[in-house]
This record gives sequence, structure tokens and C-alpha cells, in this order.
Amino acid sequence: MLQRAESARTPLYTEAAALLRSYRRSLDADRDAMVGLLEETAITPDDEETLLELHVLFRFISAIESLREDSFTLSTIASDSQAVARMVDDDVEITLYHDNSASDRGLSFVPENFEKDRGDLTRSELVQRETREVLSTYFEAGEFRRVTGRPDVIVLEIDADDRREYLITEIKNSTNPQTIRSGIKETLEYLAFLRQGDEFVFEDDAAYFGSGWNGLLVIQDIEESRTAPLEEQRSIRILQASEVESKLRTVLKSVVG
Repeated sequence: MLQRAESARTPLYTEAAALLRSYRRSLDADRDAMVGLLEETAITPDDEETLLELHVLFRFISAIESLREDSFTLSTIASDSQAVARMVDDDVEITLYHDNSASDRGLSFVPENFEKDRGDLTRSELVQRETREVLSTYFEAGEFRRVTGRPDVIVLEIDADDRREYLITEIKNSTNPQTIRSGIKETLEYLAFLRQGDEFVFEDDAAYFGSGWNGLLVIQDIEESRTAPLEEQRSIRILQASEVESKLRTVLKSVVG
């Protein structure tokens, strides 16, 4: 049928056949077909936040490949637990997740319960606990869960000694001070409540947030504001969008080497 369409005198048939051939080659990940598709097609994410997330994600891929001198195997995002990219080099495996909790690795971000007596709680803790209690009595069982959500990007490394390293990244396409504060709080919460199975990843009281390089917040460029160098920042690291290209490697070196 395709051969007859390609040799037809009607331009509509020949063009349709060519498009179908190209479509099938792109599904087979033919390089030339994919390059042509990207050169001739405008792909627009749903919002600018998603666009920035994807930009950072692919900068992660490029930076890690240059550090490890190896290539990732990429996958489409087909489920909430699927890795976007995976690299296996000797005994080291590096996996990237986008906008999911990496539950297939046994990871979760579930806050611990407050078991203190009412008199031992600060007013702030009491408000948090009472908010949860009100919500749990208002919503049906299972409808409301106490979770911190999920970060935008997770980088996971596993080596031969079963050592796990994490880089949890939150992305805010904003320069609004309140949004930045919220992003800092969310990134710290992800680190503090990061669990592997039933155990907190960062158990040490003095290091609930890891080494200081395990959390990254990416924000939009702030004009005319002096920001601290990476080495002088604490608990997490913050990069502006225009700094991702030049400074992401420095952050990644502390996690994946």
C-alpha cells in the first residue's frame, strides 16, 4: 500500500506515504528522523516551570556524562516510578528521576509523627499537628496523606559497597522572595524526610540535610542581587538558571564524583 502511494500521481498520496515512513523511523529512534523532527517541529511544554525543569534535567545528563566519560540510557517518562536516565559503569549505577519519588528504589518522603505530649510541643509544632488531625477527621481514610510531595529531580548513585548518594533538586521558575523561601523549605524537607525503606537516609542529628551538597534549589535569574558563592552556602546549594551550565558540575562532583 505504501509503495503504491509513493508512486501515485496525486501529491497528497506521496506526501502521506513519506510522512508515514518518517513517523515509523522516528518510532524506531532513527537518528536522522529524530533530528529532522526536532528541526521542523515546535515542542511547547504545558508551562514555563516544566520547561525549566526539563532544561535542568538535560543539563544533569550532560554534566554527568562529561564527568564520568560515559553515556546514559534514556527512557520516556511512562510511569511515576520509571527512571528517565540510567548509567551503569563497572560497579557504579547512576539513575535520574524527574517529578516522581523513585518509589521503585524504596524511596519516600514521609514526615515522622509528632509523638510528644501537648505540653512538650512548641506553638508552631502544635499548629502543624492539629492541622493534620483536622484534615484526617475531615477527609475520608486514605484521601489525605501526610507527605512532603516529590522533588523535581533525583540523582541516585549506587556503587559496589551498596553506598547510596542522593542529590535532591527542587526547581522554582521565579524570583519572588516568598517562592524562593518556599523552595528552600521544600528542599530541606525532602532531605530531612528522605527514607530508604523505613529508615531515614540522613540519621545524624547534626546532618539531617546531608553534607550540604545533597540538596539543590534552582531559581530564575535575580537581577542586581549579590548571591553567595557555592562554597559559602549552607545546608543546600542554590543556583540561578543562568548558572546551571557553568556550576552544576561543581555540585555533581560532590555527589557522583
